[in-house]
Amino acid sequence: MKAKYIAKHGYTIYIPGFDDIIKIGFEKPITAEETREWKRKNWGYFTPERYQELKYMKKKRKERFLAMLGSPTPAMVSARASLLTAVDDLQDALSTLSAVGIVAARSAPPQIKGVVTVGAGMVMTAARCMDILTEVMSPEKILLSKKRALDGSTEANPFTKKGQTSIKKQVWKAKIKRGTAFEALQVSEGIFGIGISLGAIMNAPIDIIAGNIRMVTGANVRVKYPIPDWRIWVKRAAKFAKSMTNAYALRFDCDDTE
Repeated sequence: MKAKYIAKHGYTIYIPGFDDIIKIGFEKPITAEETREWKRKNWGYFTPERYQELKYMKKKRKERFLAMLGSPTPAMVSARASLLTAVDDLQDALSTLSAVGIVAARSAPPQIKGVVTVGAGMVMTAARCMDILTEVMSPEKILLSKKRALDGSTEANPFTKKGQTSIKKQVWKAKIKRGTAFEALQVSEGIFGIGISLGAIMNAPIDIIAGNIRMVTGANVRVKYPIPDWRIWVKRAAKFAKSMTNAYALRFDCDDTE
């Protein structure tokens, strides 16, 4: 399928837009009933507002599919990128879990404080192991950073004495770094659909490099920039304003009841 698509349309470099990176969940996910009625083309089943929402969601889904088909990045590189993304997602989840463990260890009763502290330390160690695995799988990062060369002597490596001391201090002092909060947003996007998705940002530079290489070899390569659908954003703004109005009304009702 990919070969046929490229033969007809050429390669396409997709530049990610706001909705590709920031996941807020403006639109309600499509339900099984809506999927069934959409396949039947029973447009009367949907309200005009919901129809426009579903149309936009399906358009974005199609764009993501075409971006995968038209990507100039070789399949082998894409496979490695997918594996790196999976490892990074696991590292983010472990970092978030360790942050929760840090807070729990700080506020836990004395009877279980030691157990919670050990558990948080083990999770934090696993998170750092995943971080090292990502570095090992990305040797090209050596050109950008000396991190791997310094891992043996800095607190980033959980297998060194300094790294183990850093983990203990971070657990006992309940020190949560800003990066952990950023990772938590990535994890929440995967679980709740609200947060940050960095996959599009990480893939874009690879596609740009691969696209330029293919362009030099004579291949047909085009760039597709994100064009915001202002109608959707107007509807989102109206929905947000309505929800805020309802929230204030509910607050005043509660005050009157008291």
